[in-house]
Amino acid sequence: MNIRGFGYLILGAQIACQQTFLALGEAKISMFLACFRKIVLLIPLAIVLPRLGMGTDGLFYAEPISDILAALAAVIMFALNIKKILARAEKDL
Repeated sequence: MNIRGFGYLILGAQIACQQTFLALGEAKISMFLACFRKIVLLIPLAIVLPRLGMGTDGLFYAEPISDILAALAAVIMFALNIKKILARAEKDL
């Protein structure tokens, strides 16, 4: 539980960015971030890490690794897109 719990500390940033995109009307970005975490990162890591000699520990490390990478991706996408989204929203007002 300690291994998996570590990823939860950082997962909050990913969830916050994902929900912010959803609230700002950017559902495509929000959906991409959700799928990126579980499909693109978690499933391949759960398959690859045990085969790299980590055994069953690889399965336990796959979740926090995917959480950390997804949070980094979400924060980067947020930083790159927030000015454009807010400018578009201001123009629509």
